[in-house]
Amino acid sequence: MLSIVVIILFILSGFITTRHTVKFPCRFISQAEWSVHVDDPEKVYVEFKRNDKNTLERFDCYHFSRPDLIRFEVEPDVAVGRYLDAGKIVANIHSQEDAYRFESLKTEIETVQAELELLSTGEKKEVREEAKQALLYAQAQLEAYQPQLDRKKDLLEKNLISQQDLELAEAENNLYKINVSLQKARLKAAESGEKQEQIDYVKKELAGLEAQFGLLLNKKKAEALVTPISGIVGDCNEAGVVCQINKIDTLIVQIPVTEEYLHQLKPGQKVEIILPHSHYEQLECRIVRIGNQAYFINGQSMFIIYCNLANTNKILFNGSTGYAKIHYGESSLYKQITSHWNNYKYRKLAFLK
Repeated sequence: MLSIVVIILFILSGFITTRHTVKFPCRFISQAEWSVHVDDPEKVYVEFKRNDKNTLERFDCYHFSRPDLIRFEVEPDVAVGRYLDAGKIVANIHSQEDAYRFESLKTEIETVQAELELLSTGEKKEVREEAKQALLYAQAQLEAYQPQLDRKKDLLEKNLISQQDLELAEAENNLYKINVSLQKARLKAAESGEKQEQIDYVKKELAGLEAQFGLLLNKKKAEALVTPISGIVGDCNEAGVVCQINKIDTLIVQIPVTEEYLHQLKPGQKVEIILPHSHYEQLECRIVRIGNQAYFINGQSMFIIYCNLANTNKILFNGSTGYAKIHYGESSLYKQITSHWNNYKYRKLAFLK
């Protein structure tokens, strides 16, 4: 009689449908991590890890030369567990060689600027005024002689003077013109102080020093290591890591699932998160990425799926755990029992191996 009842229930299980839900353990990790490393005595570098995109970028900040004296300091208010806003200075690098070069360049620039000012200013006011008056006198001489030259041209046309007399007059007029040009050059030299070529040379020298100073200034600005993300200062025990910032306003949920469920998952699918350490509070998120690499966990091949979970209240921390419920829709009770049995046998066989 009992066997008949079992057979009937077994047959009915193929027609009875229920909502198929599977629960897996999950782990919460920060969406992004920014860290400062000094694992080489002569090098400081930063790493930026995106757990949502599974990317890691490394940036070399400083590679020091041995003669230089370097001081590396983490800001005193950067403490484990403290929340920092993006743009906060977390550490500073002080280079004695750069500091010396910075002051040296400042002095050189000030010296060349003073030299250029002296060259551009020219002679004293009295000398400049004398040159100006000399030019005015030379111009007046030239203007005064012009009518005489015109008269001699008329006289030559009337054959009252010889061609030689006109040529002498024209030569004298040219001398007056030359004198005007000389006085103009003298006035220009008095106003500028030196030849334009020398002034241009000093200007180029100043431009080169200012370009070097700009590069050094940018380097000094880079000596302040600034976090690009807001987050919690983590307690990282990794060798060489002096500071790590974890972005936790959004967390990445890592859920290991068995291979049999993998083909039923897709990005955008809803997942419920249960927090046993927070009175079993339930949160909702969606799948953003499905891993394609298997990990051997508890005797099974598991694949990791990733979800984005808002953590605006910061009730969850990097590395904390919970449970994830994934709904696969309606399926027969028979199919669910068979699936669970096969999964159990698989785990048993894997364990025995």
